[in-house]
Amino acid sequence: MSRLTRLIREDREYSNYASALAEAMRLPKPLPIAVSGLAGGAQDAFIIESVRDALDSGASAVTLILPDDAELDALAALLVGAGIRCRGYKRRDLVFHNVNASREIERERLSVLSDISSGEGCVVLTTLTAGLQYTLPGRELSRLSIFLSSGTLLSPAELAEKLLTLGFLSVDAVDGVGQFARRGGILDFWSAECDMPVRIEFFGDEVDRITEIQAVTGEVKGVL
Repeated sequence: MSRLTRLIREDREYSNYASALAEAMRLPKPLPIAVSGLAGGAQDAFIIESVRDALDSGASAVTLILPDDAELDALAALLVGAGIRCRGYKRRDLVFHNVNASREIERERLSVLSDISSGEGCVVLTTLTAGLQYTLPGRELSRLSIFLSSGTLLSPAELAEKLLTLGFLSVDAVDGVGQFARRGGILDFWSAECDMPVRIEFFGDEVDRITEIQAVTGEVKGVL
């Protein structure tokens, strides 16, 4: 797909657009750029190459706003097929009564915001409704984030307390996102940003080893 979509770069109008985009990204308050007349494969190629151009120009995040979740999922499949990693930032349902509800969407939204704040170049797909919902300010998200590595001074009890404060659920064995389990100097938890649970092994009040583990069984899959 990459070779096919790059053919649009041979079009003079796309070259003019790419130059305008690069110039706009250098301005503190760029004016919008309107593009029309695209359909089918040309539209797909335009989106894919525009995202690549924005990332190559140093954009910390590229946000694409779609009409609904169905089109969001379709565009996500298109970008992934072109080798572009993207994240979906979907609308969360508002619950006004006492009921046990899944927090998966909230965790996914926080994970996307964390990717954006990292400044490493993130492609975010969202809808107008999802984008307008209130969320954490970037400064507050940074304050609540936990960064761990070998040698970090933090006791198992302190980490467990931080995870509880952040909404993690204490369980006997981790089998889902948003859970943690502690056994003495070993603490397992599954963050929304991780594909697998993470095990933190402590030596006293210091992080000694960090590994990925298999959910439920606790089998170590790799060292982080």
